[in-house]
Amino acid sequence: MKRNCRGMWGAEWARVEFDPSGISFNLTTSCWFRLFNQIEFVVQNFQELYAPEEARHVRAGFPSEWAKNLPG
Repeated sequence: MKRNCRGMWGAEWARVEFDPSGISFNLTTSCWFRLFNQIEFVVQNFQELYAPEEARHVRAGFPSEWAKNLPG
């Protein structure tokens, strides 16, 4: 499944064939930082996490090869 990043609010996963789990609400990275700034929450060490090189499976519908190149 591909979704636009612009205007992202969340995704409904309740009716998918793999790993059905309800609705997850997401903000873009810039929206998270804007929110943190508004509430005076300081981010000291932002890190993007990737799947390890030895990963060889699909999790939540994302193949490991994809997750090795794009942060989760």
